[in-house]
Amino acid sequence: LPIGKSLSRSHTEIYQDIQGIYYGNSTPLEAAFQQTGPFWGRHYLFWHDRQPLTLIYEVFSPYLKKYFGQT
Repeated sequence: LPIGKSLSRSHTEIYQDIQGIYYGNSTPLEAAFQQTGPFWGRHYLFWHDRQPLTLIYEVFSPYLKKYFGQT
């Protein structure tokens, strides 16, 4: 299961703490997405009971421009 669904099903209360936001180019990401950059990304911690639960690192596909428009 995706982590969000897993946490929702277990009724785990979490706090999302965004640690960083990124915008830039990456040749490996261009190959993976088959799209040209630049790419947006972020990383954040999920906290539960004042303890870090997991670290998430996400990169968003530039294909999303189709739905949200240019930045």
